[in-house]
Amino acid sequence: MTLNLESQFEAYGDDTALRDLLTEQQLVYAVGVRTGTTVWWGAHQPAAAPVSGRRGKTKTHHTRDEAHQPISVLALAQSLAPQRFRTITWREGTLEPLHSRFARVRVRAAHRDVPRKGE
Repeated sequence: MTLNLESQFEAYGDDTALRDLLTEQQLVYAVGVRTGTTVWWGAHQPAAAPVSGRRGKTKTHHTRDEAHQPISVLALAQSLAPQRFRTITWREGTLEPLHSRFARVRVRAAHRDVPRKGE
């Protein structure tokens, strides 16, 4: 399958459909996201999916409650030790190379984790 992602690069890291497509294709990826994006990481883990009766499909989505809240990527970045960051030159600019500090952290996106009405 050929992926045409060119039209999806605007805010690509916050595009849930794009991330789902990459995951379905079993591709390993890294994306940029907005600072307010929330994730499950470290001590910030979701509550277990509610156990339903013996009939029907087992619920597999994650939920949040008072004790189980995701963390914003900004708060996560601020909690990382300075040694976790690397300065990387990522492209040539008009006057000089462009570089930024990056940290790589594996997280799970905290989307679609709020129960729908009736659940």
